[in-house]
Amino acid sequence: MSRAAETPNVERDEPLRVSRVLVETVRDMYEDGGIEEALGFAENAIRLRLEGFAARTVVEQSTLVLDARMQFRAVLDTLGRPDLMPPDVCLRRMVAEETAEANRERLLSLGAPRVVDDPDEHAESLVREVLAWKRGGEFRFGVDGIDDDVGGCFPGEILSLTGAPGAMKTSLLLSGIERFLEEKRGRVLFLSLDMSAERIQARRLIRRMKCGERTLYEHIRARTPELRAAVEDIRRQNGKRFRLVSHQPGFRWTVGTLEEYVRFRFLPDLLAVDYTTLLKSGRESDLELVQTALPRLLGLAKEFGIRVVLLHQQSRESRKAQAAGIVTSSSPRGGGIVEELSDAQIDLILDPDENGEGYPRVVASVTKTRRGLAGRSYELDRHAESMTFSGASRRMRMVKERKALFQRWAT
Repeated sequence: MSRAAETPNVERDEPLRVSRVLVETVRDMYEDGGIEEALGFAENAIRLRLEGFAARTVVEQSTLVLDARMQFRAVLDTLGRPDLMPPDVCLRRMVAEETAEANRERLLSLGAPRVVDDPDEHAESLVREVLAWKRGGEFRFGVDGIDDDVGGCFPGEILSLTGAPGAMKTSLLLSGIERFLEEKRGRVLFLSLDMSAERIQARRLIRRMKCGERTLYEHIRARTPELRAAVEDIRRQNGKRFRLVSHQPGFRWTVGTLEEYVRFRFLPDLLAVDYTTLLKSGRESDLELVQTALPRLLGLAKEFGIRVVLLHQQSRESRKAQAAGIVTSSSPRGGGIVEELSDAQIDLILDPDENGEGYPRVVASVTKTRRGLAGRSYELDRHAESMTFSGASRRMRMVKERKALFQRWAT
C-alpha cells in the first residue's frame, strides 16, 4: 500500500467523526429521555454546522449540506424512526433560515425597509400607539347608532362615507369635524374639493345660526349681531387647529401635493377629503385614481397616526340601480378597493318620505367596520334648512327584505 493511501484523509474523516459522536449522543438521549429531546439535540447540533451558510461559497455550501445530510441519515437509521425527521425537508428549512437571517442583515445594511414580524414587537407597538393617542382619540360623527356600530375611527385608520349628490355627506362630515374640534382639541385639515372654502364657511355659519342660505346672506348684508356672534364662535372653535383648503385658479390638489402639505406645512390629527376622485392629476379614470390614492393615503395615515375620513360619490351604476329600487347600498366611484382599504364604510341613502310629501329621509347604513357591527341602517334626524343633524337616529328595517337561504335542521 502506498504512503499516500496510508495518510488519513482529514477532510473525509472529520464529518465521519462528528457523525459518530452525534449518533452516540442522540442514541443515549433517546434511551434516557425520549424522541423529542434526542431530535432537538440533533437538530441544534446540525444547525451549528450550517451556521453562516449564506456567507459561504457554493462549494462550501454543498459540502455542508452533504455533511449534514449524512449526519441526519445516521441519526435516523440509529433511532429506527425515519418518519420523524425527513432529512431533505429539515435541511431545506435550516438552510432557508440561515439564508434569510443573513439576507435580512445585508438588506438592512443597504438601507432596505425593515420587516417587523415578531408578535411581541407588534404587541409593544400597539401599547405605544394607544398610549400616544389623545384621550378619547377616535373620530365620531356625534350621531347615535352609526357611531356605536362603527366603533369610531382611530389614528392610522380610514373611514369612508359614500352617497349620491345631495345625500348630506358634507353636512355629516362637518358635524364630526366640529365635534372633534370642540371636544378632542385635535388638529384638522379639511380638503374641500367639491365646494370652495368660502362655501364651506357659509355652511358652518348656516349650521351655527340655524338658518337657510338666503337668510345668511341677509345677515351678511346687514352685518347683524347674530352673524358677528356666529363668526366669533367659529373662530374660537377653530383656534390654531383648523385648516381649510380647496381648489383654486391655477392650482389643483393632487395626492402628491396633499402629501407634501401634510409632511411640511401642517400635520393634522384628522384629515378629511371631500371628495376622493377629485384628487386627479391628469386624465386618470376614477378607478385609476382610487387605486393610486387610497394606498398612499393609508400609508400617510399609518406613518403619522392620522385619522382619515374620505367622502366618495356614488357610482353612476349604483345611482341608477338605487333609483330603480334594485339595490339599497351606495357603491363608490373607483371600485371595490375603497371598501378593501377602508377600516369602516357608511353609505348614505336618500329614501323618499313614506307619505311622499316631505323631504327625502337620510338613511345611513354601516356596510363595513373592523370593530363594531355592520349591516344595520338608521334614519338620521336632521334640520333640513340648516343642514344639521340633531344626533338622534331611528333604526330602519328594509322594506324589500331578503328571504333566508337556510333553515335550521329539525332534529
